[in-house]
Amino acid sequence: MRSGRIGGEDRATIARGATFVPVLVASPRSEDYQQVRESLDKDRWLVVAARDWAAALSLSRSLVFPVIVCDCNLRGPDGHTAVRGLAGGWRTASVILLTDRWDSDLWEGLLQQGGFDVLMRPLHRDDVSAVLDTAYRQWADGRPGKAVSSESSRNTLVRSHTAS
Repeated sequence: MRSGRIGGEDRATIARGATFVPVLVASPRSEDYQQVRESLDKDRWLVVAARDWAAALSLSRSLVFPVIVCDCNLRGPDGHTAVRGLAGGWRTASVILLTDRWDSDLWEGLLQQGGFDVLMRPLHRDDVSAVLDTAYRQWADGRPGKAVSSESSRNTLVRSHTAS
């Protein structure tokens, strides 16, 4: 049941599933927000948009976001700095980067910085849903950061890359 306010719930309440799960999409591209929102169950997830780095950082520091999806080209810091800033806050989140092309250095660097995974555009509904569900489950279990299986995560990214 939705409470009508964003981030007012604490980690335990969100982890119990007693409320919706807020996810922050930090991207200047409105289609990123739209595609993530359309890929998720509207009764379970509340997708919040931030168009720039300052808004994303402010929201991630003041509200509880178990999962943050961030465009690796968001104006502001580079992708690695963004992951540290968003994931390293006092409310550690599972950070997923969005990218337009396969880049093994970006993927490896993301995991080393404590990020969760990479999604490649064009976004595919099943991939978005699966990655965000897994990221949320890890967050709820108190284990944000690296994907459960780095190899399976990489395989999803490679499969998405070769399918386009």
